[in-house]
Amino acid sequence: MARKLIDDELVDAIIRRFTQDSLPDKRARLRQPRFSREVGPDLYPHAPVLENEISNYGFMLQGLKDPHVDLFAPGFAGLLLQVLCSVEVQQVLQSFFPGNKSFTLHQSMFFDFNPGTEIHVDNYYIDTEPRGELVGFWLALEDIDPTAGPFFIMPGSDTAFDWGSVLEMANTPLLNRCEKYFQENRETMFVCEFKKGDAVFWRSNIMHGSLQNTNPRKSRKSLTGHYSMAQSTVRNRNRLLQTSVRRSTMGMHYAVTNRPNANDYEVAKISKRIVDVDGKERQFNIVSLKTGDQFVFVDQLEPGTPL
Repeated sequence: MARKLIDDELVDAIIRRFTQDSLPDKRARLRQPRFSREVGPDLYPHAPVLENEISNYGFMLQGLKDPHVDLFAPGFAGLLLQVLCSVEVQQVLQSFFPGNKSFTLHQSMFFDFNPGTEIHVDNYYIDTEPRGELVGFWLALEDIDPTAGPFFIMPGSDTAFDWGSVLEMANTPLLNRCEKYFQENRETMFVCEFKKGDAVFWRSNIMHGSLQNTNPRKSRKSLTGHYSMAQSTVRNRNRLLQTSVRRSTMGMHYAVTNRPNANDYEVAKISKRIVDVDGKERQFNIVSLKTGDQFVFVDQLEPGTPL
């Protein structure tokens, strides 16, 4: 648990940008899937691309997946990167991996309202090879009301199972086993009174999730990231993942996407553009890909990338 890891000023800027740019935007975006309900033909959850669904109280009901590279909202994405790749986050990661000074952000999520996240374990969905070197990060972007569905982790759950056999399960049996463990060990659940700027980190084989929202008038604005040492290979339970685009900012790498085929994400050209970010003009690079334009801050290109 890290109290006041991120300053209020930066958190407030993120929320203003989200409210101005992303919340009213009608374009479809990549969404964080529900683990047991969004499933593909292989019984594995896949991120859908959906338009915003807004609650009666003005909250975005679906979480955003990888908003740190949202090409529709470059100002919002840039502010998220300032948190996700911050010196404060890197210092905590160094405590997990003493002596290692280079890390990669592989995946992020942003939540306005809590849709309810089943208890689960990350290493089934994203981990490293060798396993166990992925670290999760959750940041409160407001004071979290107890009725908004607080985030929780289950200390000690990393030794609950033979994870080698668990990873051979289909998605639903795995979640059933996690739920059973949760019900039998609920007294060990760690739910902190999160205030704006507070964060928690965990290893990839620690069970976690969120409690159900019981008050639709309350939001639960939060940001999540997943990290590894820079040299680590990333995988899910089925296969190794190819990081087809990797950029850097503030001394940290970040993945634009993890795909089995990188061809659609090859850089075609790079140009420049001035974008307003929270009332200040910032220079961005526009990296044109086959799939569309990706906006990044000028210091976020890999060294030696031609302009």
